Amino acid sequence: MFFLISSDDNGLSGSLPSEISRLSNLESLSLGSNTLNGRIPTSLGDLQHLYSLNLSDNQLTGEMPDRMGASLQIINLSYNSELEGTIPPEMTQLPHLAHLSLFGTKLDGTIPDFSNQQSISFVAIGRSSISGTIPSSLTLLPNLRYLYLIDNHLSGPVPTNFSTLDGNKMQQMYISGNQLTGSIPSALQNLTGLRQLGLDFNQLTGSIPTTLSRLAGLKRLYLDHNEDLTGEIQSSSMPTLLSNLQVLQIQNTGLESGDDSLCTSRTSGNAWTFLASDCMSSSNRVVCTCCTVCCMDGSSSTEDNTCRAFTPSGGGILENAI
Repeated sequence: MFFLISSDDNGLSGSLPSEISRLSNLESLSLGSNTLNGRIPTSLGDLQHLYSLNLSDNQLTGEMPDRMGASLQIINLSYNSELEGTIPPEMTQLPHLAHLSLFGTKLDGTIPDFSNQQSISFVAIGRSSISGTIPSSLTLLPNLRYLYLIDNHLSGPVPTNFSTLDGNKMQQMYISGNQLTGSIPSALQNLTGLRQLGLDFNQLTGSIPTTLSRLAGLKRLYLDHNEDLTGEIQSSSMPTLLSNLQVLQIQNTGLESGDDSLCTSRTSGNAWTFLASDCMSSSNRVVCTCCTVCCMDGSSSTEDNTCRAFTPSGGGILENAI
């Protein structure tokens, strides 16, 4: 007999008892959005039938256990702000792991080698103190669809060997809010299934590779707050990209578009959902008559009044924004 325990957002408090391991046939344990505290008991590793573990949005403390049930497919420990230590290497040996969410914690150290996780499709490790480089093992996962490495302390380049991924499966990649350096790799063109790409708030340099225009399905692209990104962004060099995107943010960069092609590349029935650039710059290096948000060079917040939101037709200031 197999069973599950589901008591999300139910006002539960206290700690998880180690005796939970006596529920030997437990398949799913979901206790998210409560006020559970204390450490995650290592006895969870004795639950050999447990495939789903959700302890997100609690007040759990201490380090993650170095022993997890071998059948686990889903692990969600996000938003436990006092969860600390490193990601246990044992977690990378779970043969069936498909979903890993470790957002909003105090985890530090580096991202371990996930190359043995051939089933994993969702990885979210963010808003923590994780450092080091993005491991190349993440580009070797044949079923990866969603990668979120937002707001860490990652450094080094964006990996270039994305050609080893199944480009048709990869849908969303956000590596925003780190200290990544170097250029945007042209190998991203191989992620043909990509719908959303976030590279914003890093230290990237160089120009946007024209090969990104091969990402015909890309709908959201965030490049803002990379001050040393340079070069022209024009419809003539990347027509498919600029005509299919719905959201584009390039404010606080060195990118230029002096011919208004960000707007003239669109048809009347294909307006931008959101478009932000440095179109309030005194140098006029960005001309954008259809931008929903215009910023001045170097703007990074709303507090200094350097960005304005406009109606989609450019019909006047609505509010201070971004």
